[in-house]
Amino acid sequence: MDSASTYEIVAACDIGNPKEIYPWAWIVASDVTMGLIFLDHIRLAPSPGHAGKASDLYAELTDALLETNVLGVESPPDQRSRRRALDVVRKQLARPTQLADLRHRIEDLNADEVNYRPWLGWIVRSKSWLENSRRLGTLVNPEFSHEIASVLNISRAEVMRLADLSGRRNELERLMRKPGGETFGLLANAFLASALIRGKYHELVIGNRAQLIRHPMRARPTNRGDDFLANKIQAYFASALLAGALTERSPRSRIKAWVRGVIEARKAVATGQLYLKGETSGHAPISDDDALQRAVDDAIKLKVAESLDRFYRVLDVALQIGVTGAGFILNPPAAAAVSLSWWAASPVSRLGKVRRRHLVTEMARFGPGIVDHASTSRFSTNRPR
Repeated sequence: MDSASTYEIVAACDIGNPKEIYPWAWIVASDVTMGLIFLDHIRLAPSPGHAGKASDLYAELTDALLETNVLGVESPPDQRSRRRALDVVRKQLARPTQLADLRHRIEDLNADEVNYRPWLGWIVRSKSWLENSRRLGTLVNPEFSHEIASVLNISRAEVMRLADLSGRRNELERLMRKPGGETFGLLANAFLASALIRGKYHELVIGNRAQLIRHPMRARPTNRGDDFLANKIQAYFASALLAGALTERSPRSRIKAWVRGVIEARKAVATGQLYLKGETSGHAPISDDDALQRAVDDAIKLKVAESLDRFYRVLDVALQIGVTGAGFILNPPAAAAVSLSWWAASPVSRLGKVRRRHLVTEMARFGPGIVDHASTSRFSTNRPR
């Protein structure tokens, strides 16, 4: 899973007010909640460059998950695989059509007032840019300076200036106080271009040997594969757990409550104490009302909510956004894979020929591929061209 997806948990808990949380944060946070409860061995994807220790609210989240083995960290690829992945990304973006596609994606995201603009606004307002800068040393990957310069139509020297500037705390803080300035706009676009290109790198070094859950900003229409959807109770329960955490009074307390809820839910699922099947004892589909009631009962039993009145108000906002469609879509791996030896053996190589629907808990039985969030499709920024 890319770090941008885990950051949406931080965003939801930091914003707190459910009416102000943008859809990406709601949907991704619900899916990540569900994934960490029902799936094992979820790991953070490695960065193309150096990555240091997390800090601030992001550290509050990741440290707790790592210490309890709910989340792991994927080992960086060996130098040969890393170099080959970087080379493939660079060769792809040397093609005019690929470069134009990336430019269009940046334009679409910049025009997205529903998700991207609120997402960027939160990153700056919450000073998460500073955390990113401390952890990665910059907001702009110098490994892709040539490609970023090409897509933004600026000089490589300008990209390196932005990379250097964003690695110096005092300069970055000064810039963040002037979000209407020209340099801020350049850095925001370089930051976005870097994130999108970095996503392609992740696909090549991870998606060819594992399943990579990617942030919605990196999702594009593909040869769509199989759906892995949560049943009604699972989807409602994940939303209920997140809603319960949001009733806490501070961002740090919300993150702690969410982590505690995920850990308790994992234990309850593992020991069979939590009944989260989407059917009745007679195997008939369960109604929406019964599914919601059962999920809420389970959430309260695990003590993830105390104020029922506020709990239901928070949950109602989540349901309006559409988190009951929670789940994942497993797409075929990246075509320009770094290693091709697994193609013939991977069950994912057959995806797209016959599309099937599965339970989210069955995802681990399938082979490598790129995983998108099912509910984000109706918030797509793609425009006809």
